[in-house]
Amino acid sequence: MPLPPLPSSYSVHNLEPPAAPPEWGPLPGIEQVKETIYQVLAAHGRLRPDAGDPDPDQVGLLSSWAQEVLACGLAPGSSGEAYFDGKRIWDASDYAGTVELLAEATRGDWRPERLHSADADPGGVVIEFEHRGRPERWTIENAASRYVSDELFGYAELFAEANLPGRFVYLPTSSQEVHLLYLPAALTGDLRRALGWPSPEALLASVRAALAAKPAPLLRALRDTVGWLGTWPELTAAPDGGSPLREAVLAGHAELADQLLDLGADPQDATGLPSGPALRDVLDKAAAAWISTRSALLVKRI
Repeated sequence: MPLPPLPSSYSVHNLEPPAAPPEWGPLPGIEQVKETIYQVLAAHGRLRPDAGDPDPDQVGLLSSWAQEVLACGLAPGSSGEAYFDGKRIWDASDYAGTVELLAEATRGDWRPERLHSADADPGGVVIEFEHRGRPERWTIENAASRYVSDELFGYAELFAEANLPGRFVYLPTSSQEVHLLYLPAALTGDLRRALGWPSPEALLASVRAALAAKPAPLLRALRDTVGWLGTWPELTAAPDGGSPLREAVLAGHAELADQLLDLGADPQDATGLPSGPALRDVLDKAAAAWISTRSALLVKRI
Protein backbone atom coordinates (compact mmCIF):
# COMPACT_ATOMS: atom_id res chain seq x y z
CA MET A 1 0.00 0.00 0.00
CA PRO A 2 1.58 3.33 -1.04
CA LEU A 3 2.69 5.76 1.61
CA PRO A 4 0.99 9.18 1.62
CA PRO A 5 3.07 12.35 1.27
CA LEU A 6 4.06 14.29 4.37
CA PRO A 7 3.70 17.98 5.17
CA SER A 8 6.83 20.00 4.46
CA SER A 9 7.11 20.76 8.18
CA TYR A 10 7.51 17.09 9.10
CA SER A 11 10.96 16.50 10.58
CA VAL A 12 12.70 13.24 11.27
CA HIS A 13 13.09 14.49 14.85
CA ASN A 14 9.33 14.47 15.44
CA LEU A 15 8.20 11.67 17.73
CA GLU A 16 4.64 11.75 16.44
CA PRO A 17 3.79 12.59 12.81
CA PRO A 18 1.13 15.28 12.36
CA ALA A 19 -2.39 14.31 11.41
CA ALA A 20 -3.24 13.68 7.78
CA PRO A 21 -6.57 14.06 5.99
CA PRO A 22 -8.59 10.85 6.58
CA GLU A 23 -8.66 9.86 2.92
CA TRP A 24 -4.86 9.84 2.79
CA GLY A 25 -4.38 7.57 5.82
CA PRO A 26 -1.76 7.79 8.59
CA LEU A 27 1.59 9.39 7.91
CA PRO A 28 4.70 7.19 7.92
CA GLY A 29 7.84 7.50 10.00
CA ILE A 30 11.41 7.36 8.80
CA GLU A 31 11.67 3.58 9.17
CA GLN A 32 8.67 3.05 6.90
CA VAL A 33 10.17 5.35 4.28
CA LYS A 34 13.50 3.52 4.46
CA GLU A 35 11.84 0.11 4.18
CA THR A 36 9.71 1.26 1.25
CA ILE A 37 12.70 2.58 -0.71
CA TYR A 38 14.75 -0.54 0.02
CA GLN A 39 11.85 -2.77 -1.08
CA VAL A 40 11.60 -0.94 -4.40
CA LEU A 41 15.37 -1.12 -4.95
CA ALA A 42 15.34 -4.85 -4.14
CA ALA A 43 12.47 -5.46 -6.56
CA HIS A 44 14.57 -3.85 -9.30
CA GLY A 45 17.70 -5.77 -8.33
CA ARG A 46 19.52 -2.60 -7.30
CA LEU A 47 19.67 -2.85 -3.50
CA ARG A 48 23.14 -2.74 -1.99
CA PRO A 49 23.72 -5.95 0.05
CA ASP A 50 25.22 -4.02 2.96
CA ALA A 51 22.84 -1.03 2.72
CA GLY A 52 22.97 1.04 5.88
CA ASP A 53 21.16 4.08 7.24
CA PRO A 54 22.04 7.73 6.85
CA ASP A 55 22.26 9.63 10.13
CA PRO A 56 18.85 11.21 10.91
CA ASP A 57 20.60 13.97 12.87
CA GLN A 58 22.13 15.18 9.61
CA VAL A 59 18.76 15.46 7.86
CA GLY A 60 16.14 18.17 8.34
CA LEU A 61 13.06 17.10 6.38
CA LEU A 62 11.85 13.66 5.45
CA SER A 63 12.46 14.41 1.77
CA SER A 64 16.19 14.77 2.44
CA TRP A 65 16.12 11.57 4.49
CA ALA A 66 14.50 9.73 1.56
CA GLN A 67 17.15 10.99 -0.83
CA GLU A 68 19.93 9.95 1.54
CA VAL A 69 18.36 6.51 1.97
CA LEU A 70 18.24 6.10 -1.81
CA ALA A 71 21.92 7.05 -2.11
CA CYS A 72 22.86 4.61 0.68
CA GLY A 73 20.75 1.78 -0.67
CA LEU A 74 21.77 1.78 -4.33
CA ALA A 75 24.14 -1.02 -5.27
CA PRO A 76 27.47 0.17 -6.71
CA GLY A 77 27.31 0.69 -10.45
CA SER A 78 23.52 0.50 -10.61
CA SER A 79 23.06 4.13 -11.62
CA GLY A 80 24.73 6.80 -13.66
CA GLU A 81 26.06 9.71 -11.64
CA ALA A 82 27.34 13.25 -11.99
CA TYR A 83 28.92 15.43 -9.34
CA PHE A 84 30.22 18.89 -10.13
CA ASP A 85 30.61 22.40 -8.81
CA GLY A 86 27.48 24.40 -9.52
CA LYS A 87 29.59 27.54 -9.85
CA ARG A 88 31.12 26.74 -13.22
CA ILE A 89 29.72 29.30 -15.67
CA TRP A 90 32.40 31.73 -16.83
CA ASP A 91 31.21 32.16 -20.40
CA ALA A 92 28.42 30.83 -22.61
CA SER A 93 30.43 27.80 -23.73
CA ASP A 94 30.35 26.42 -20.18
CA TYR A 95 26.68 25.57 -20.62
CA ALA A 96 27.62 23.13 -23.39
CA GLY A 97 30.19 21.65 -21.02
CA THR A 98 27.53 21.21 -18.35
CA VAL A 99 25.23 19.44 -20.81
CA GLU A 100 28.12 17.07 -21.54
CA LEU A 101 28.36 16.25 -17.82
CA LEU A 102 24.65 15.46 -17.68
CA ALA A 103 24.88 13.35 -20.84
CA GLU A 104 27.85 11.39 -19.48
CA ALA A 105 25.74 10.43 -16.45
CA THR A 106 23.34 8.56 -18.76
CA ARG A 107 26.10 6.12 -19.70
CA GLY A 108 25.39 6.21 -23.40
CA ASP A 109 21.64 6.80 -23.48
CA TRP A 110 22.22 10.44 -24.45
CA ARG A 111 24.98 11.33 -26.89
CA PRO A 112 24.49 14.96 -27.95
CA GLU A 113 25.93 15.71 -31.38
CA ARG A 114 27.06 19.09 -32.69
CA LEU A 115 26.66 20.49 -29.19
CA HIS A 116 27.41 24.16 -28.66
CA SER A 117 26.18 27.10 -26.60
CA ALA A 118 26.36 30.83 -27.29
CA ASP A 119 25.27 34.16 -25.83
CA ALA A 120 21.76 35.37 -26.60
CA ASP A 121 20.32 38.82 -25.93
CA PRO A 122 19.34 39.99 -23.42
CA GLY A 123 21.51 38.14 -20.89
CA GLY A 124 20.63 34.64 -21.99
CA VAL A 125 22.32 31.60 -23.52
CA VAL A 126 21.18 29.32 -26.33
CA ILE A 127 22.16 25.64 -26.25
CA GLU A 128 21.86 23.64 -29.45
CA PHE A 129 22.57 19.99 -30.24
CA GLU A 130 21.19 17.03 -32.15
CA HIS A 131 19.77 13.87 -30.62
CA ARG A 132 19.47 10.95 -33.02
CA GLY A 133 19.33 13.35 -35.93
CA ARG A 134 16.71 15.65 -34.43
CA PRO A 135 17.72 19.23 -33.53
CA GLU A 136 17.19 20.53 -30.00
CA ARG A 137 17.34 24.17 -28.93
CA TRP A 138 17.21 25.27 -25.30
CA THR A 139 17.07 28.93 -24.31
CA ILE A 140 18.36 29.87 -20.86
CA GLU A 141 16.73 33.22 -20.10
CA ASN A 142 18.63 34.04 -16.91
CA ALA A 143 22.27 33.18 -17.53
CA ALA A 144 24.04 36.11 -15.89
CA SER A 145 25.08 34.16 -12.79
CA ARG A 146 28.27 32.14 -12.38
CA TYR A 147 26.05 29.31 -11.14
CA VAL A 148 24.32 26.89 -13.50
CA SER A 149 20.74 28.10 -14.00
CA ASP A 150 17.90 25.90 -12.76
CA GLU A 151 16.42 26.37 -16.23
CA LEU A 152 19.02 23.96 -17.60
CA PHE A 153 17.98 21.22 -15.17
CA GLY A 154 14.33 21.84 -16.08
CA TYR A 155 15.15 21.31 -19.74
CA ALA A 156 17.19 18.20 -18.92
CA GLU A 157 14.30 16.66 -16.97
CA LEU A 158 11.90 17.26 -19.84
CA PHE A 159 14.39 15.97 -22.38
CA ALA A 160 14.88 12.78 -20.39
CA GLU A 161 11.13 12.21 -20.14
CA ALA A 162 10.67 12.66 -23.87
CA ASN A 163 13.72 10.83 -25.15
CA LEU A 164 15.52 8.65 -22.61
CA PRO A 165 14.78 5.40 -20.76
CA GLY A 166 16.04 6.95 -17.52
CA ARG A 167 15.37 9.92 -15.25
CA PHE A 168 17.60 12.39 -13.43
CA VAL A 169 17.30 12.40 -9.64
CA TYR A 170 18.99 15.21 -7.72
CA LEU A 171 20.52 14.56 -4.31
CA PRO A 172 21.05 17.16 -1.57
CA THR A 173 24.52 18.54 -0.99
CA SER A 174 25.90 20.67 1.81
CA SER A 175 27.51 23.21 -0.51
CA GLN A 176 27.27 24.54 -4.06
CA GLU A 177 27.98 21.18 -5.70
CA VAL A 178 25.42 19.49 -7.92
CA HIS A 179 24.93 15.76 -7.31
CA LEU A 180 22.59 13.74 -9.49
CA LEU A 181 21.83 10.14 -10.32
CA TYR A 182 20.49 8.71 -13.56
CA LEU A 183 18.03 5.88 -12.87
CA PRO A 184 15.64 3.79 -14.99
CA ALA A 185 12.26 5.41 -15.47
CA ALA A 186 10.53 2.28 -14.18
CA LEU A 187 12.45 2.55 -10.91
CA THR A 188 11.71 6.23 -10.33
CA GLY A 189 8.07 5.61 -11.23
CA ASP A 190 7.78 2.83 -8.67
CA LEU A 191 9.45 5.04 -6.05
CA ARG A 192 6.99 7.85 -6.78
CA ARG A 193 4.02 5.53 -6.37
CA ALA A 194 5.41 3.82 -3.28
CA LEU A 195 6.17 7.12 -1.56
CA GLY A 196 2.68 8.41 -2.15
CA TRP A 197 2.40 10.57 -5.27
CA PRO A 198 -1.36 10.71 -5.82
CA SER A 199 -3.12 9.67 -9.00
CA PRO A 200 -4.38 12.45 -11.32
CA GLU A 201 -7.89 11.86 -9.97
CA ALA A 202 -6.73 12.15 -6.33
CA LEU A 203 -4.74 15.31 -7.02
CA LEU A 204 -7.64 17.02 -8.76
CA ALA A 205 -9.99 15.92 -5.95
CA SER A 206 -7.61 17.54 -3.44
CA VAL A 207 -7.63 20.79 -5.41
CA ARG A 208 -11.40 20.79 -5.61
CA ALA A 209 -11.64 20.07 -1.89
CA ALA A 210 -9.36 23.02 -1.16
CA LEU A 211 -11.46 25.27 -3.38
CA ALA A 212 -14.54 24.14 -1.47
CA ALA A 213 -12.79 24.97 1.83
CA LYS A 214 -12.84 21.33 2.90
CA PRO A 215 -9.84 19.71 4.63
CA ALA A 216 -7.22 18.88 2.01
CA PRO A 217 -3.51 18.02 1.98
CA LEU A 218 -1.03 20.83 1.62
CA LEU A 219 0.04 20.63 -1.99
CA ARG A 220 3.53 21.91 -1.35
CA ALA A 221 4.12 18.81 0.78
CA LEU A 222 4.24 16.84 -2.46
CA ARG A 223 7.36 18.63 -3.63
CA ASP A 224 9.11 17.85 -0.34
CA THR A 225 8.30 14.14 -0.40
CA VAL A 226 8.37 13.02 -4.03
CA GLY A 227 9.14 16.13 -6.07
CA TRP A 228 12.79 15.12 -6.31
CA LEU A 229 11.76 12.04 -8.31
CA GLY A 230 10.75 13.96 -11.42
CA THR A 231 8.16 16.14 -13.07
CA TRP A 232 4.40 16.10 -12.69
CA PRO A 233 2.35 15.51 -15.85
CA GLU A 234 -0.71 14.94 -13.65
CA LEU A 235 -0.82 18.68 -12.97
CA THR A 236 -1.88 19.42 -16.54
CA ALA A 237 -5.16 17.52 -16.61
CA ALA A 238 -6.93 14.62 -14.97
CA PRO A 239 -8.66 11.94 -17.08
CA ASP A 240 -11.99 13.77 -16.80
CA GLY A 241 -10.42 16.81 -18.48
CA GLY A 242 -10.19 18.87 -15.31
CA SER A 243 -7.10 21.04 -14.89
CA PRO A 244 -6.08 21.85 -11.29
CA LEU A 245 -4.48 25.18 -12.22
CA ARG A 246 -7.36 26.33 -14.42
CA GLU A 247 -9.87 25.52 -11.68
CA ALA A 248 -7.84 27.40 -9.08
CA VAL A 249 -7.53 30.46 -11.34
CA LEU A 250 -11.19 30.44 -12.32
CA ALA A 251 -12.07 30.29 -8.62
CA GLY A 252 -9.81 33.29 -7.93
CA HIS A 253 -7.71 31.27 -5.46
CA ALA A 254 -4.26 32.88 -5.74
CA GLU A 255 -2.64 30.89 -2.92
CA LEU A 256 -3.68 27.52 -4.34
CA ALA A 257 -2.61 28.57 -7.84
CA ASP A 258 0.76 29.57 -6.43
CA GLN A 259 1.15 26.13 -4.80
CA LEU A 260 0.31 24.35 -8.05
CA LEU A 261 2.79 26.48 -9.97
CA ASP A 262 5.39 25.81 -7.32
CA LEU A 263 4.85 22.08 -7.90
CA GLY A 264 5.41 22.47 -11.63
CA ALA A 265 2.07 23.30 -13.24
CA ASP A 266 2.46 25.06 -16.58
CA PRO A 267 1.42 28.73 -16.26
CA GLN A 268 0.34 28.70 -19.91
CA ASP A 269 -2.47 26.38 -18.86
CA ALA A 270 -4.15 29.51 -17.44
CA THR A 271 -3.60 31.70 -20.51
CA GLY A 272 -6.60 33.86 -21.32
CA LEU A 273 -8.44 33.22 -18.09
CA PRO A 274 -9.82 36.20 -16.16
CA SER A 275 -7.75 36.97 -13.07
CA GLY A 276 -7.43 39.72 -10.49
CA PRO A 277 -4.19 41.56 -9.59
CA ALA A 278 -3.03 38.96 -7.04
CA LEU A 279 -3.53 36.05 -9.42
CA ARG A 280 -2.01 37.92 -12.35
CA ASP A 281 1.09 38.63 -10.27
CA VAL A 282 1.40 34.94 -9.37
CA LEU A 283 1.00 33.84 -12.99
CA ASP A 284 3.41 36.46 -14.35
CA LYS A 285 6.11 35.45 -11.89
CA ALA A 286 5.65 31.79 -12.73
CA ALA A 287 5.87 32.48 -16.45
CA ALA A 288 9.22 34.16 -15.87
CA ALA A 289 10.56 31.30 -13.74
CA TRP A 290 12.21 28.10 -14.89
CA ILE A 291 9.02 26.07 -14.61
CA SER A 292 7.77 27.82 -17.75
CA THR A 293 10.36 25.78 -19.66
CA ARG A 294 8.08 22.77 -19.18
CA SER A 295 5.95 24.05 -22.04
CA ALA A 296 8.97 24.57 -24.30
CA LEU A 297 9.22 20.87 -25.18
CA LEU A 298 6.60 18.39 -26.25
CA VAL A 299 6.83 15.83 -23.49
CA LYS A 300 5.97 12.23 -24.27
CA ARG A 301 6.42 10.08 -21.19
CA ILE A 302 8.29 6.84 -21.73
